[in-house]
Amino acid sequence: MTVNLVLAGICIALLGASAFFSGSETALFALDPRQRHELARSTDPAARRVTTLLRELGTVLVTLLVGNTMVNIFLAVLSTRLILRTLGPEHGPLVSLVGVTGVLVIFGEILPKSVAVNSPRRYAMRVSGPLARTRRLLSGPTRLFRRISRLVLDVLDRVVPGDRLEMQGDEMLGLLSLGEESGSFGARERQLAEGVFQLGDLSVEDVMTPRVDLFLLDAATPAGEAAAAMRRTGHSLAPVTG
Repeated sequence: MTVNLVLAGICIALLGASAFFSGSETALFALDPRQRHELARSTDPAARRVTTLLRELGTVLVTLLVGNTMVNIFLAVLSTRLILRTLGPEHGPLVSLVGVTGVLVIFGEILPKSVAVNSPRRYAMRVSGPLARTRRLLSGPTRLFRRISRLVLDVLDRVVPGDRLEMQGDEMLGLLSLGEESGSFGARERQLAEGVFQLGDLSVEDVMTPRVDLFLLDAATPAGEAAAAMRRTGHSLAPVTG
Protein backbone atom coordinates (compact mmCIF):
# COMPACT_ATOMS: atom_id res chain seq x y z
CA MET A 1 0.00 0.00 0.00
CA THR A 2 2.82 2.39 0.89
CA VAL A 3 4.56 1.64 -2.41
CA ASN A 4 1.37 2.38 -4.32
CA LEU A 5 0.96 5.73 -2.57
CA VAL A 6 4.54 6.66 -3.36
CA LEU A 7 4.08 5.69 -7.01
CA ALA A 8 0.82 7.66 -7.18
CA GLY A 9 2.51 10.74 -5.72
CA ILE A 10 5.38 10.50 -8.18
CA CYS A 11 2.94 10.10 -11.09
CA ILE A 12 1.02 13.21 -10.03
CA ALA A 13 4.27 15.18 -9.81
CA LEU A 14 5.34 13.94 -13.26
CA LEU A 15 1.94 14.90 -14.69
CA GLY A 16 2.42 18.40 -13.29
CA ALA A 17 5.88 18.57 -14.86
CA SER A 18 4.43 17.49 -18.21
CA ALA A 19 1.84 20.26 -17.98
CA PHE A 20 4.61 22.72 -17.10
CA PHE A 21 6.67 21.86 -20.18
CA SER A 22 3.68 21.87 -22.54
CA GLY A 23 2.28 25.16 -21.27
CA SER A 24 5.68 26.86 -21.26
CA GLU A 25 6.30 25.97 -24.89
CA THR A 26 2.91 27.30 -25.96
CA ALA A 27 3.24 30.51 -23.93
CA LEU A 28 6.65 31.44 -25.34
CA PHE A 29 5.64 30.84 -28.94
CA ALA A 30 2.25 32.56 -28.53
CA LEU A 31 3.78 35.91 -27.54
CA ASP A 32 3.14 38.46 -30.29
CA PRO A 33 5.70 41.16 -31.26
CA ARG A 34 3.95 43.82 -29.17
CA GLN A 35 4.05 41.65 -26.04
CA ARG A 36 7.70 40.79 -26.64
CA HIS A 37 8.51 44.49 -26.99
CA GLU A 38 6.69 45.33 -23.75
CA LEU A 39 8.51 42.53 -21.92
CA ALA A 40 11.87 43.75 -23.24
CA ARG A 41 11.18 47.27 -21.93
CA SER A 42 9.88 46.12 -18.56
CA THR A 43 12.03 46.24 -15.42
CA ASP A 44 10.19 43.33 -13.82
CA PRO A 45 12.60 40.43 -13.08
CA ALA A 46 10.18 37.88 -14.53
CA ALA A 47 9.84 39.91 -17.73
CA ARG A 48 13.61 40.09 -18.03
CA ARG A 49 13.87 36.31 -17.62
CA VAL A 50 11.29 35.83 -20.38
CA THR A 51 13.24 38.17 -22.66
CA THR A 52 16.42 36.21 -21.99
CA LEU A 53 14.65 32.94 -22.80
CA LEU A 54 13.27 34.42 -26.03
CA ARG A 55 16.77 35.41 -27.16
CA GLU A 56 17.75 31.71 -27.03
CA LEU A 57 14.43 30.28 -28.13
CA GLY A 58 16.00 27.46 -30.13
CA THR A 59 17.90 26.15 -27.12
CA VAL A 60 14.87 26.63 -24.87
CA LEU A 61 12.71 24.65 -27.30
CA VAL A 62 15.12 21.71 -27.20
CA THR A 63 15.13 21.89 -23.39
CA LEU A 64 11.33 21.80 -23.30
CA LEU A 65 11.14 18.87 -25.72
CA VAL A 66 13.82 16.89 -23.89
CA GLY A 67 12.23 17.55 -20.51
CA ASN A 68 8.72 16.77 -21.68
CA THR A 69 9.79 13.55 -23.38
CA MET A 70 11.69 12.32 -20.33
CA VAL A 71 8.81 13.17 -18.00
CA ASN A 72 6.23 11.45 -20.20
CA ILE A 73 8.34 8.29 -20.47
CA PHE A 74 8.80 8.07 -16.70
CA LEU A 75 5.11 8.80 -16.18
CA ALA A 76 4.06 6.04 -18.58
CA VAL A 77 6.39 3.49 -16.96
CA LEU A 78 5.51 4.28 -13.34
CA SER A 79 1.78 4.65 -13.93
CA THR A 80 1.70 1.33 -15.77
CA ARG A 81 3.47 -0.34 -12.88
CA LEU A 82 1.04 1.24 -10.40
CA ILE A 83 -2.00 0.08 -12.37
CA LEU A 84 -0.61 -3.43 -12.77
CA ARG A 85 0.04 -3.65 -9.02
CA THR A 86 -3.51 -2.47 -8.33
CA LEU A 87 -5.58 -4.27 -10.99
CA GLY A 88 -3.33 -7.16 -11.91
CA PRO A 89 -2.17 -8.38 -15.33
CA GLU A 90 -5.67 -9.17 -16.58
CA HIS A 91 -7.15 -5.65 -16.73
CA GLY A 92 -4.07 -3.56 -15.99
CA PRO A 93 -2.61 -3.22 -19.51
CA LEU A 94 -5.86 -2.01 -21.10
CA VAL A 95 -6.62 0.42 -18.29
CA SER A 96 -3.05 1.68 -18.43
CA LEU A 97 -3.18 2.24 -22.18
CA VAL A 98 -6.51 4.06 -22.22
CA GLY A 99 -6.37 5.77 -18.84
CA VAL A 100 -2.79 7.04 -18.87
CA THR A 101 -3.10 8.26 -22.45
CA GLY A 102 -6.33 10.11 -21.71
CA VAL A 103 -5.04 11.71 -18.52
CA LEU A 104 -1.78 12.74 -20.17
CA VAL A 105 -3.50 14.26 -23.21
CA ILE A 106 -6.09 16.18 -21.17
CA PHE A 107 -4.08 17.32 -18.14
CA GLY A 108 -0.60 17.26 -19.62
CA GLU A 109 -1.31 18.80 -23.01
CA ILE A 110 -4.75 20.28 -23.73
CA LEU A 111 -5.45 22.12 -20.47
CA PRO A 112 -2.02 23.76 -19.97
CA LYS A 113 -1.77 24.71 -23.64
CA SER A 114 -5.27 26.23 -23.57
CA VAL A 115 -4.44 28.29 -20.49
CA ALA A 116 -1.11 29.41 -21.96
CA VAL A 117 -2.49 30.45 -25.33
CA ASN A 118 -5.22 32.55 -23.70
CA SER A 119 -2.77 34.57 -21.58
CA PRO A 120 0.75 33.89 -22.90
CA ARG A 121 2.41 36.89 -21.28
CA ARG A 122 1.18 36.15 -17.77
CA TYR A 123 1.87 32.43 -18.14
CA ALA A 124 5.38 33.00 -19.50
CA MET A 125 6.26 35.35 -16.65
CA ARG A 126 5.05 32.87 -14.03
CA VAL A 127 7.03 29.94 -15.42
CA SER A 128 10.14 31.96 -16.33
CA GLY A 129 11.92 31.19 -13.05
CA PRO A 130 11.41 27.40 -13.02
CA LEU A 131 12.06 27.28 -16.76
CA ALA A 132 15.38 29.12 -16.43
CA ARG A 133 16.49 26.69 -13.70
CA THR A 134 15.34 23.71 -15.78
CA ARG A 135 17.33 24.97 -18.74
CA ARG A 136 20.49 25.06 -16.64
CA LEU A 137 19.72 21.62 -15.20
CA LEU A 138 19.22 20.07 -18.65
CA SER A 139 22.00 22.02 -20.36
CA GLY A 140 24.03 18.86 -21.02
CA PRO A 141 21.32 16.81 -22.77
CA THR A 142 20.13 19.97 -24.54
CA ARG A 143 23.54 20.62 -26.11
CA LEU A 144 23.86 16.97 -27.13
CA PHE A 145 20.47 16.77 -28.84
CA ARG A 146 20.94 20.19 -30.43
CA ARG A 147 24.22 19.09 -32.03
CA ILE A 148 22.64 15.86 -33.24
CA SER A 149 19.71 17.73 -34.78
CA ARG A 150 22.07 20.15 -36.53
CA LEU A 151 24.06 17.26 -38.00
CA VAL A 152 20.88 15.58 -39.24
CA LEU A 153 19.63 18.85 -40.73
CA ASP A 154 22.95 19.41 -42.50
CA VAL A 155 22.78 15.94 -44.02
CA LEU A 156 19.17 16.41 -45.09
CA ASP A 157 20.00 19.78 -46.60
CA ARG A 158 22.65 18.17 -48.78
CA VAL A 159 20.42 15.27 -49.80
CA VAL A 160 17.22 17.27 -50.28
CA PRO A 161 18.07 20.97 -50.74
CA GLY A 162 15.40 23.15 -49.21
CA ASP A 163 13.41 25.66 -51.21
CA ARG A 164 14.33 29.29 -50.88
CA LEU A 165 12.12 31.15 -48.48
CA GLU A 166 10.20 33.52 -50.71
CA MET A 167 7.22 35.62 -49.80
CA GLN A 168 4.72 36.94 -52.30
CA GLY A 169 3.57 40.54 -52.22
CA ASP A 170 0.05 39.72 -51.06
CA GLU A 171 1.46 37.63 -48.18
CA MET A 172 3.64 40.54 -47.08
CA LEU A 173 0.68 42.91 -47.29
CA GLY A 174 -1.26 40.54 -45.06
CA LEU A 175 1.56 40.59 -42.51
CA LEU A 176 1.58 44.38 -42.63
CA SER A 177 -2.12 44.45 -41.82
CA LEU A 178 -1.59 42.05 -38.91
CA GLY A 179 1.24 44.21 -37.64
CA GLU A 180 -0.97 47.29 -37.68
CA GLU A 181 -3.76 45.45 -35.85
CA SER A 182 -1.36 44.23 -33.15
CA GLY A 183 0.00 47.74 -32.63
CA SER A 184 3.52 47.01 -33.87
CA PHE A 185 3.31 50.06 -36.13
CA GLY A 186 0.77 52.64 -37.25
CA ALA A 187 -1.28 53.21 -40.37
CA ARG A 188 1.29 55.68 -41.76
CA GLU A 189 4.10 53.12 -41.54
CA ARG A 190 1.89 50.49 -43.19
CA GLN A 191 1.09 52.87 -46.08
CA LEU A 192 4.77 53.61 -46.61
CA ALA A 193 5.60 49.90 -46.68
CA GLU A 194 2.75 49.17 -49.07
CA GLY A 195 4.05 51.90 -51.36
CA VAL A 196 7.25 49.92 -51.84
CA PHE A 197 5.29 47.08 -53.47
CA GLN A 198 3.63 49.54 -55.84
CA LEU A 199 6.90 50.94 -57.18
CA GLY A 200 7.31 48.05 -59.60
CA ASP A 201 4.01 48.96 -61.28
CA LEU A 202 4.95 52.62 -61.79
CA SER A 203 6.80 54.29 -64.64
CA VAL A 204 8.45 57.72 -64.75
CA GLU A 205 5.50 59.00 -66.74
CA ASP A 206 3.17 58.11 -63.86
CA VAL A 207 4.98 60.32 -61.36
CA MET A 208 6.44 63.13 -63.49
CA THR A 209 4.73 66.50 -64.00
CA PRO A 210 4.71 68.00 -67.52
CA ARG A 211 6.69 71.24 -67.81
CA VAL A 212 3.61 73.22 -68.85
CA ASP A 213 1.90 72.18 -65.59
CA LEU A 214 4.83 73.06 -63.32
CA PHE A 215 4.41 75.77 -60.72
CA LEU A 216 7.29 78.21 -61.34
CA LEU A 217 8.31 81.46 -59.71
CA ASP A 218 10.02 84.26 -61.54
CA ALA A 219 13.20 85.51 -59.90
CA ALA A 220 11.86 89.06 -60.06
CA THR A 221 8.66 88.20 -58.14
CA PRO A 222 8.49 90.10 -54.82
CA ALA A 223 8.77 87.92 -51.73
CA GLY A 224 5.25 88.76 -50.54
CA GLU A 225 3.67 87.79 -53.86
CA ALA A 226 5.75 84.61 -54.03
CA ALA A 227 4.67 83.60 -50.52
CA ALA A 228 1.02 84.31 -51.34
CA ALA A 229 1.25 82.27 -54.55
CA MET A 230 2.75 79.32 -52.72
CA ARG A 231 0.08 79.45 -50.02
CA ARG A 232 -2.59 79.58 -52.70
CA THR A 233 -1.23 76.55 -54.56
CA GLY A 234 -0.24 74.59 -51.46
CA HIS A 235 3.40 74.20 -52.49
CA SER A 236 6.24 74.36 -49.99
CA LEU A 237 8.98 74.40 -52.64
CA ALA A 238 9.03 75.81 -56.17
CA PRO A 239 11.60 76.19 -58.98
CA VAL A 240 12.76 79.75 -59.60
CA THR A 241 13.38 80.91 -63.19
CA GLY A 242 14.56 84.08 -64.86
